[in-house]
Amino acid sequence: MKKEIVGFIISLIVFVISGATLIQFDTKSPYYTSEENNTTLQVTEQPPPSADNTSLPKEEISHTETQVLSQKNDQIETQELETPEDEENEEPKPEKSEDPKTKEKEKDKEKINVILEIDTSEYTKTYTIELNEKQTVYELLKKASAEYSFSLRTTDYSFGVFIEEIADVSNNPREGRYWLYYLNGTLSSRGAATQKLEDGDEIAWRYEKTN
Repeated sequence: MKKEIVGFIISLIVFVISGATLIQFDTKSPYYTSEENNTTLQVTEQPPPSADNTSLPKEEISHTETQVLSQKNDQIETQELETPEDEENEEPKPEKSEDPKTKEKEKDKEKINVILEIDTSEYTKTYTIELNEKQTVYELLKKASAEYSFSLRTTDYSFGVFIEEIADVSNNPREGRYWLYYLNGTLSSRGAATQKLEDGDEIAWRYEKTN
């Protein structure tokens, strides 16, 4: 009887030891069933970190990107809000008032006085004519003719204007007498329609014989 009891105890110990070994082995497997809460836990291997995500974890990267986008949006909104305020706060620049004396001086500069002499070889007349700057000898002669009522006749050529008659005295090709003009005492080689005048110039039209 004692032998049977001892054998039963030994069998029980062996059974307990083998059962514990089985339980320890099952808990190491990917699936382990707990008797207490009847839940199955699955152990999965995590993939190695990729090269793109080695610098920051996913949570930190998404948080950083959110901060950057938020800062950009804040800057854009700030610019949009500040720009109209700056434009509204800009004070209009006062317009520069022109001095009346300066205007008068500019007008005076635009006008010039020129002396005109008409020598018909029988009589001589002198006039003081007011002109605009850069007007020509021909324009001077036309203005004097209109203001002092003496005749003026001209012919237009491709090279310029040719003076045919002044104060009822016409060119005389037979005698070789023509109207010529002098600029400040010197016979001019330029056409009357191209020679521009300056303030104080003296123009003399003389009816004389050419060589």
